[in-house]
Amino acid sequence: MLIVNAATFAAWGVDYVKLDGCYALPADMDYGYPEFGKELNLTGRQMVYSCSWPVYQIYAGIQLIIGNFGLSYEQSKTQFAIWAILAAPLLMSVDLRTIRPEYKAILQNRKIIEVDQDPLGIQGRRIYKHRGIEIWSRPILPIQSQYYSYAVAFVNRRTDGTPSDVAVTLRELGLNNPAGYRVEDLYEDVDYGVLSPQTKIKVKVNPSGVVILRADAQPSFAFNSIPTRTPYTPLNDVFRLSQK
Repeated sequence: MLIVNAATFAAWGVDYVKLDGCYALPADMDYGYPEFGKELNLTGRQMVYSCSWPVYQIYAGIQLIIGNFGLSYEQSKTQFAIWAILAAPLLMSVDLRTIRPEYKAILQNRKIIEVDQDPLGIQGRRIYKHRGIEIWSRPILPIQSQYYSYAVAFVNRRTDGTPSDVAVTLRELGLNNPAGYRVEDLYEDVDYGVLSPQTKIKVKVNPSGVVILRADAQPSFAFNSIPTRTPYTPLNDVFRLSQK
């Protein structure tokens, strides 16, 4: 049946396939979703394949529910930022005829969409978690002298109802390019200029909210007199290009 369905969708010229999982056993999903994906690929037609993995598969983000009443404004900003860090598909689940302007602006944030659609396609990860504060990081283009650029999201999951200040150096985030990084706040549209790895940045994160920064690695001539040796490189082995 999977072969027949895949071939039929391809013959119809289908561009998008959503395979739901209502009332299915998780064990069947673990087998069925990959198997149907294989059959879709064998048709030779490019189709977007959306799966409804069960909630325990937390890495498998599906619809954005921004603009509905299930999320606050801050929570909506957080979901969009984390989806971009995780390179997740941006599938909207909202009535676009009635969406409020502030939520529409979140979904139309081109700079965050660019992070989500980065050509490298590398999924980010959480690099810090302590007392309700999380930091998520994703390597993106451009690459300068074997150093990636990064998108970094600061998330406040604290329940005390007050904004939290987070201060950290770029070096502590694993950003070790000796030439520095041009840092920009993607929601506030603020350009902080070129910062060195030892520069400490401080952000204020609202309850259940997020601050997402983009740090573009600079070519070697853009910044001088920065130490090349750094004592703390938590992401270097994972995300930096291998030495040739």
